[in-house]
Amino acid sequence: MLKTVILEKNILPFATNVPFSEFQENYISSKKNKDSRSILFLYKQLAPTFSKWDYMFRTGDYYSDITVYTLLRLLQADDRTPGSIENKIKLLKKYLCFFDLSFFDICLEALLLHINKKSYIPMYKYSKPKDLF
Repeated sequence: MLKTVILEKNILPFATNVPFSEFQENYISSKKNKDSRSILFLYKQLAPTFSKWDYMFRTGDYYSDITVYTLLRLLQADDRTPGSIENKIKLLKKYLCFFDLSFFDICLEALLLHINKKSYIPMYKYSKPKDLF
């Protein structure tokens, strides 16, 4: 069972190396136009965070990042896969191993699915980074 911990909630989940306005511009372009340069830009900006999450998942460090911790809390609450959270993590790791995937790959797939998903696309810019991230 996951420990119940309290983590800092006022931290942005992604650390980017560019101004927010540039990231936002590329995000909007990737959602609206499926622009491959914008998608590659997003990938390059988010890859370090995905790598960090992948490392945390592989090493069992579930408690130092609120995003990883929240994902595992959601997995724990999921009743479609029976068993304890330990069993669910074990099954996920077996799945990843069987298909020669990593947690990084899951994050990348989620990004690409999000970009291609029909959803709200802002006409104007987000006012705050937390609203976009």
